[in-house]
Amino acid sequence: GLSPSQCRAYQLADNQIPLLAEWDDALLAEALAGIADAGLDLAVTGFSDDELAERRKGWAGPRATNYQSGALWKYAKLVGPTYLGAVTHPGAQAETHDYMDL
Repeated sequence: GLSPSQCRAYQLADNQIPLLAEWDDALLAEALAGIADAGLDLAVTGFSDDELAERRKGWAGPRATNYQSGALWKYAKLVGPTYLGAVTHPGAQAETHDYMDL
């Protein structure tokens, strides 16, 4: 474990280091949009309403993909996209119910 002095130094660094960081605006916009699309209140992210309003201007929706290789791409071409249930039911057109792990 850490000594009390090391713990305090870590706490200070943990609060100071993010002040020097920069956001990847595209990834941040994608993450915030995903949170909003899930129906969650963006207030829990710690961004002010003004910051969120400014960042919403840059939201362009999900990034388009152009994958042409790899195991998942090949699987999707042969069996179907995973979001339509192709993983649990190969050849399925769409899932009509949800699964939940208990």
